[in-house]
Amino acid sequence: MKHQKISGIYADAASFERLTATAAFRLAAMHTWPASVCPALFGIFWCLHRGLPLSPVQAVLLLAACILSQSAVNTLNDYVDYVSGTDSEADNVEVNDSVLVYSHVNPKHALVLGLVYLASAAACGVIAAWHAGPAPYIVGLIGGLTVIAYSIGPLPVASLPLGEAVSGFVMGALIPLGTAAAADGTF
Repeated sequence: MKHQKISGIYADAASFERLTATAAFRLAAMHTWPASVCPALFGIFWCLHRGLPLSPVQAVLLLAACILSQSAVNTLNDYVDYVSGTDSEADNVEVNDSVLVYSHVNPKHALVLGLVYLASAAACGVIAAWHAGPAPYIVGLIGGLTVIAYSIGPLPVASLPLGEAVSGFVMGALIPLGTAAAADGTF
């Protein structure tokens, strides 16, 4: 019988439920998407206002990249909180903020899902900025590395006092900057 160590205890791998589309959607935490959608829309509308060459397809891809990045960080945060034992039913954590605790999905599947969300975000960004040169890729790389450092780094930024400031900078400044860079290739 295969066992894996979760939160300091060994769990039977067969005791986990499979990752469903509903669980994947819950891990993405749609209720947090406005935090990335609003700066993305700001960047899109700013580009339109300034006359920067941003096509509707690019706008949709950049918006999708932001939503997928937000979904990645939410999923990876849930994974880290679960495997570290920060979230448990005994702590009466909110159902929306601890999907793995209440749905009993294999945490390894959540980790893979979070990385798939992040890779999908990167693919959307690459396609949207294909013509724009290195500027949007630099912004996107900083954003992607921040997602990883925020959630699953050796010392997750989310657990530091500066975590929300880092998040605010990335979402409030880098998302609009990356959108504009994807439109015209400059900072």
